[in-house]
Parts: sequence; C-alpha cells; structure tokens
Amino acid sequence: MMTMENFNPVWSPNGSTIAFYSDRSTPARIWLIESDGTNLREFPVETSGFADLSWSPDGKQIAFAITKQPGNLTDIQIYVVNTDGKGMKQLTNIPGQNLCPKWFPDGSELIFYHTPVSGSQSTERLMRVSTDGRRTAVFDVGELGGYFPDIRRQSRTKR
Repeated sequence: MMTMENFNPVWSPNGSTIAFYSDRSTPARIWLIESDGTNLREFPVETSGFADLSWSPDGKQIAFAITKQPGNLTDIQIYVVNTDGKGMKQLTNIPGQNLCPKWFPDGSELIFYHTPVSGSQSTERLMRVSTDGRRTAVFDVGELGGYFPDIRRQSRTKR
C-alpha cells in the first residue's frame, strides 16, 4: 500500500483556498482545496519532486519552485502560473536550487533563496526576479544565509 504525503500548504490571500503539493498522483502535483474542505482538485501543473508554493498578493497567480527532472534536487527553478492553471512561465534559469519564492507586496517581483550547484565558487544568497523573468538581482546578505524570506513586513522606504 502506497503512503500518500502532502506538503507545504499555503493559504490564498483571501483565505478561501489552500494550495499544497502532494504525491497522491503520478507524477506528483499541486492541489487546491477550499478552506472548508470541499472542492479538492488537481492543479494542472506537473512536478517531479519538490514544490515551494506562494500565492500572489492579488490571489491571481501562484509562484512555485520545482524540479522537472525526477530525483534531481540540484536543479530547482522558480515558475509562476495563473490560478486557472494557464500561462505557466519559468522565471529563473539559474543553476542550483532556487527555493522559497515570496512575492513583493505589489506583486511585481519575487524574492527567493538561491543555493549554487555543489562545488561552485558562489555562496548562498537571496535573489529577486521580476514576474516577467527578465530581471534578476542579488540581495547582499553576507554570511547571514537563511531560508524562508518574508518581505511582507518590511518597509519599502529607504532608511
């Protein structure tokens, strides 16, 4: 008997829907369910192994980090898709693990954590990417490292 596992549940901004990653199907997929436990549905995005999920501030898109190659956790990229499952775009193409996408409050960019390919001269860092995937930038966090950036609480004003 196969054990079914569910991972990384995240609330939609209005609290009406929960997105999560599950291996209840093959290949593993992202699933959606209403917050009252009704309307469980498979999200039409295939993944092969890992999914960090994040809803856009307006609730119209979901960003996620996945590997498209089964068992290859050294190549994880950030994607974004409309909540109807259409319009999927790959935002990063940076070798290594690109994890924990979080939206800027205005929905124009995402911040994520990048771990370079093993043996690389690069260090772990926070990065940002525009929602069209055209611009990326590095946040210099020095030796701090860390996972799960949450920028919603930070001010957009300069200090």
